[in-house]
Amino acid sequence: MIRPASAGKESSSKSDAAPVRRKPRKRQPAMTINTVQCKYDIVRECSQRLGFKDVDDTIPWLLYWIDTGVSVERVLSMKPFQRINHFPGMHEICRKDRLARNLERLSRLFPKEANFFPRSWILPVQWSDFQLHCKGLRRKCFIAKPNHGCQGKGIFLFRDPKEVIPIMDSFKVSGGSLIVQKYLHRPCLIDGYKFDLRIYALVTSADPLRIFVYREGLARFATEPYRDPHEDNLDNVCMHLTNYAINKHSTNFHHSSDHNEGSKRSMSSVFRRLATTKGSAVVDKLWNRIKETIVKTLLTIQPQLKQNLQACFRSRHKTDEQDGDLPAWMRWSNSQCFEILGFDVFLDHKLKPWILEVNHSPSFTCDTVLDTEVKRGVISDALRLLNMDAVRPKRFEQQQKLKSRSRLLGAVPTNVDSGPHPVRERLAVNDHSDDSGKMESSSSLDMDACKSPDKDEWKQQSDFGHETPPVSEKTAKALAEYNQQFPSGDLALLAAFEDANLGGYERAFPPADKAKFGHYLTLMRQAAEMFSETLATRRRKEHLMEMKRREEAQLQKLQSWREARQSRKTRSVPELRAPGFEGHGLTQRLASDSALYSSHGSTSASRESPPGCSFRSRNAARDVKLKDRMRGKVVMKVNVECLNERFSDALFLKQQEAVSRLSYNV
Repeated sequence: MIRPASAGKESSSKSDAAPVRRKPRKRQPAMTINTVQCKYDIVRECSQRLGFKDVDDTIPWLLYWIDTGVSVERVLSMKPFQRINHFPGMHEICRKDRLARNLERLSRLFPKEANFFPRSWILPVQWSDFQLHCKGLRRKCFIAKPNHGCQGKGIFLFRDPKEVIPIMDSFKVSGGSLIVQKYLHRPCLIDGYKFDLRIYALVTSADPLRIFVYREGLARFATEPYRDPHEDNLDNVCMHLTNYAINKHSTNFHHSSDHNEGSKRSMSSVFRRLATTKGSAVVDKLWNRIKETIVKTLLTIQPQLKQNLQACFRSRHKTDEQDGDLPAWMRWSNSQCFEILGFDVFLDHKLKPWILEVNHSPSFTCDTVLDTEVKRGVISDALRLLNMDAVRPKRFEQQQKLKSRSRLLGAVPTNVDSGPHPVRERLAVNDHSDDSGKMESSSSLDMDACKSPDKDEWKQQSDFGHETPPVSEKTAKALAEYNQQFPSGDLALLAAFEDANLGGYERAFPPADKAKFGHYLTLMRQAAEMFSETLATRRRKEHLMEMKRREEAQLQKLQSWREARQSRKTRSVPELRAPGFEGHGLTQRLASDSALYSSHGSTSASRESPPGCSFRSRNAARDVKLKDRMRGKVVMKVNVECLNERFSDALFLKQQEAVSRLSYNV
């Protein structure tokens, strides 16, 4: 068959045509992390495995990881799309004295709810209360901790309160404080050794509050068999203290590659050991009680965290200029602050958990394989839950340009572009890696799965929407207020994202039980009222101190005026006398006049004078009138001086009374 010439030409033209070039894909911006002030290599390793690029201060960053606490000034200098690994105000539970004070306030309102913290005294402020408590106690043993101490430094046991007086006096000079707690002398023992648990908790947002607890932790054992505290063993820190920084230097420290043995074990191995002796139901109840203690501890400072964030940033519930086209659940998950906390939990012989202290910068030093496995999971899964987005800086710059253009040209743009919002690529890492060591990343949350569920589905998907027995009216009111502030549909989307990226974490707040969630909301409301009262007391004290300062300044000014007035009056007293005053100069003048008149008596007598009066008598009458006139002026001036002195004395006494009254109120 002969093909047409046109067909041959078309085929030849197609073959001669250049191949079609595909447009190169736009390179996605890299997520940057600043670890200049971080000393742990595990943080850099985990961030690089998740696709972060480590930068210094000269390059813009998305995430700032710092080992120490963060100040309000640093947070205020952050841009809206940047994040930092600390909350301003978290020291309220991470400092030993603040933790004791906050939990003591909570225990006054709810004695049965806040009974997970040992009885504590802050010395020297509560020295009298501590002495009163020690009276009448036969078996008494206390443990003292410096307020700013860490890694077991400065901790000691004592029985007699007099032993702590020299140390307390040294803290008075330095301005610090000493925390004294009732020693828990009946611990839970495994193989005869005392231990405590290091449990990691993640706070991704303060408003709404989102708390996650990592399911794996560390169990740190003492290196000496435990004995009841006695005068002979109070100084044995390797028996009574479980700090790893202390026991690792002991010759009895057992290094083991097995997670079920050694002086440092995994928390899951301890729970398995307890399950064999106590039962799995008891261990499950223990884990739930541990999560409750962590949640209640954080609920005490949630109002303060919320207020600090509102002071540093604009409210996340309102439409921000850089997040104007984002749904509410994404704005809530994009909190600019997050924090990984280390809770030290002690178990007594009844398996009751006690919070010993909270660390805002838990150690991520990896001395063993167990440390590396646990801490790598804590950091990596926390970074996945942060919902980091590398596109936000570019969108923020575009919004700023459009805002500047609107100011110049008068145009009011609504969004950066009229198209739909770009789909964010979620952080996710598979469990397996290739030979080159690079982790495969994929989208862990499909946007179709984040559609708003129906009402029936909401009861099953929501954190606190499971059908439970009817709750009380007070709890129902608290739930209604919470749902009004945070719509349930948006919370369901946020929960769906969190469930897809939990990893080794477990959501502790909000809980799944509606009754428990309502009870937590009641505690949160009481904490807010307690914080407002404390804040009002602090403001009142500052106001009284300012009034006292003003009164003292006015009193000092009045005192200086009185001293100057008194000095001027002292200089004028020799010339001003009381009634009966005979002026020295006037007396001499009168005496000289009388002598003159007597010496020239003939001349005076020879002068003519009116009938019935002589010249000398007229001069004497004139001198008497002058003398009476001067006496009246002196009396009037002296009376005025007396009135001024009485008035100044009365005003001085009044000012002193005002200052003393202000000092008593302060």
